[in-house]
Amino acid sequence: MRRKIRALVFSALFFSAFAGYAVNVRDFEAKGDGESDDTAAFQKALSAAFVEYTESNLPKSLPEVVVPAGTYRLTGTLVFRNALVLRGEGDAVLQLNSAEKDLLYGAGRFARISGLTFRGGAHQLRFWTDNMDGSCFDIMNCRFENSAKAAVECNCLALRDPAREEKKLEKLPPWRLQKSGDLYELIPVELQGAAGFFNSTKLTVEDCTFVDCAEAVDCSADGVTIRRIRVIGGENTLCAFRLGTRAFLYDLDILLKRNEKLPQAVVLYKSGILEMTDSIVKTVDGRGIPLVRSLAETAGSYLGGSMLLQRIRTCSGNSPENALVYSEFGYVPQILIVQDVTETSGVNAAVFRSAVPLDEAALDRSIPPAYLYKQRFSREESFAFSFESNSGLDETLPGVLAPFVRNLQEKLPARISFPEVPRFGGEVLSAEAFGIGQEESPEDMPNLKKLFEAARRSPGCTVILPGRDI
Repeated sequence: MRRKIRALVFSALFFSAFAGYAVNVRDFEAKGDGESDDTAAFQKALSAAFVEYTESNLPKSLPEVVVPAGTYRLTGTLVFRNALVLRGEGDAVLQLNSAEKDLLYGAGRFARISGLTFRGGAHQLRFWTDNMDGSCFDIMNCRFENSAKAAVECNCLALRDPAREEKKLEKLPPWRLQKSGDLYELIPVELQGAAGFFNSTKLTVEDCTFVDCAEAVDCSADGVTIRRIRVIGGENTLCAFRLGTRAFLYDLDILLKRNEKLPQAVVLYKSGILEMTDSIVKTVDGRGIPLVRSLAETAGSYLGGSMLLQRIRTCSGNSPENALVYSEFGYVPQILIVQDVTETSGVNAAVFRSAVPLDEAALDRSIPPAYLYKQRFSREESFAFSFESNSGLDETLPGVLAPFVRNLQEKLPARISFPEVPRFGGEVLSAEAFGIGQEESPEDMPNLKKLFEAARRSPGCTVILPGRDI
């Protein structure tokens, strides 16, 4: 009996360590009156949450930093290290009246930010992960206004340093951080000659609005998901999104204004996989803007280039480019699927057009350096284009691409809709209850089958596996 009581007490203490708790910026004398300088108070709150998290003797959930309603005037860049949970209440606004400074910079691998309005600044949310695997940033229910650069930015840059042994890659952050009292001093890093590098990061931006920002999101990462987003461009908006590696965009409502002095596009494409579906693109005066402008010159990596554009109303005609997909340097995506796209400008737009003449050499540059049995993939194995059920598009391709048109036999299925709330709210199934992972058990496979059969019969369940070999 005593053992049971001790076990219950220990369990209560242990699991209470995971209870959520919060740090309120008002407790650190942030005013939120729109006039006081709240930079130092806000930074103290961010730092206090991180210290509480890292110095605890028991594992704890990351403290949530709560921002009550109000306008918090900032004069410098806020910084978080490693991780951050930041939530606004009511009409909570973070305002930085400087186009030269970032509003919030994170050198870490996790952030969840929700319910806030960001106003002013260069980048408003800027993340750098040092290419750490598993990095994850979730931005939800936020509003971004008047950023001088991309409102949300997450990239990894690197260069080869001749001074290093064997010319190893040196990954470069945008800033070096130096603590100065309660604040951080951000020391610029020389990035000349640096190029994009693999960014093992998952970025999700959902249910957000961007108003009069130079760009909404700039990110090259292993997984970029952008959904239920509204973008209202201004005079100097270059694009809605600048994306590379793997990007998936759903349910977008975009209104842009044509500026003939800017090489505009809805998406500036850097490389990799791009999927965009179920979206509406409009312009202020009917002058078109390419849906996708490719900035790639070559395949660049083993990840080939592919684009799926499906169920979109766009305005790409009546523009100098007059193209749905416009290639700036002659790069050709290996796969291009355009399906159920409606051009609304009244002028037929080419489905694909290049600013430079396309020839077989351009195709070869577009094939990634991947080999099978020491043989590089041929052009016939590398390219496929499909156009179906479109309106207002000229689907005639340049001659060198024509042989690779291979229309699909069936339409691609509609994307599964995302639930408004998590579905993992059902039964909890523990592996130990099924006899899995116990020392006396020589073979776990039969019990594993029983566990997953039970999970199959219980939609929305959570399966807990032991922290040891199975």
